[in-house]
Amino acid sequence: MMNFSAVLLAGGKSTRMGRDKASLPYLGRMLWQHQVETLRAAGAAEILISGPPDGVYADSGCAIISDVHANCGPMGGLYSTLAKATYGHVLLLAVDLPHMTSEYLKRLGSKCQPGQGAVGIKMAYEPLAAYYPKELFPLLEEHILKHEYSFQKLIEQAKLCGLMAGFPIAQDDLAHFYNWNRPQE
Repeated sequence: MMNFSAVLLAGGKSTRMGRDKASLPYLGRMLWQHQVETLRAAGAAEILISGPPDGVYADSGCAIISDVHANCGPMGGLYSTLAKATYGHVLLLAVDLPHMTSEYLKRLGSKCQPGQGAVGIKMAYEPLAAYYPKELFPLLEEHILKHEYSFQKLIEQAKLCGLMAGFPIAQDDLAHFYNWNRPQE
């Protein structure tokens, strides 16, 4: 397995949830803590957190990276952290995917090639639990500067350039992608 950096996306506005998702309780601790543990168990050599520096994870010991470009959604978090990551691949994980497992992330990571990331496909790409190569940075910057914040379009273009590869998500792994958006979830 290659060395890789991991980024926990924890800077969302949580509008539908009504409160910071990172602070939600899950299995006896806050959701962000659970997700950092998942990233560690997946083998991350470095863990970054994308979010405001005063978030609930402020004392986590992880480097906290604020968005360079505001209001770009998750793509802004990837952009800011991809620039700071130490390793050639960055595993991006959204804080609101509590059922994601380190085992799935390891399997997906094993499909990465030098200079090429890996993303799962359900009916569309699942970009918030995917590996991105640092070589993607210029293309990502191009999308952000054009105010194009669709991961689907970014990944499709990256695939054409040989920077990303998509892999069907097995039926047994689909539940890992259930995310929390509203309090009832």
